[in-house]
Amino acid sequence: MKRFFNTLLVVFYFTISLVAGFSFGALLRDYQDESKTVYGVTTKTAATPAIAEGNQETTLSKEKHSPAMVSISPEHGETLSYIPDKIEIYFDRVISFGSEIYIKNKRDYGSEETVIGPDEKSMSRDVFNYLPDGLITIDYTVCFKDRSCHQGSYQFFLRRAE
Repeated sequence: MKRFFNTLLVVFYFTISLVAGFSFGALLRDYQDESKTVYGVTTKTAATPAIAEGNQETTLSKEKHSPAMVSISPEHGETLSYIPDKIEIYFDRVISFGSEIYIKNKRDYGSEETVIGPDEKSMSRDVFNYLPDGLITIDYTVCFKDRSCHQGSYQFFLRRAE
């Protein structure tokens, strides 16, 4: 009986929303707004950096890293005016076979293979010199000696002077 009333309520809500011209999209936009009201004061978090690319705007995703990641080059959110020679990621643990870096802007722009550094705590991959301008996504998989593997991802902008 409870399921019947829940279904009836959902159908009623959709009918009212269609008649009134209300859509779930507006509801979701409000829900995804990053503002907060505490004790009557509304604050809004800073907007995610964006860059115009042709007629579309491209926005950075939130970076996701493995727990052992120490540093990356280039940095997340950085805007470069040149194509970097390589992407480098450093860890505080020894990494092993199976670790990979992917350099993407609609397709993979990494040349050669991912190279594990001589200290076995870093990995790098050379970048093709024809990497297009725009938002560049670095996806990586790092595997450690204990046979655990973790995925990570971050982004930077490439905007060469014209």
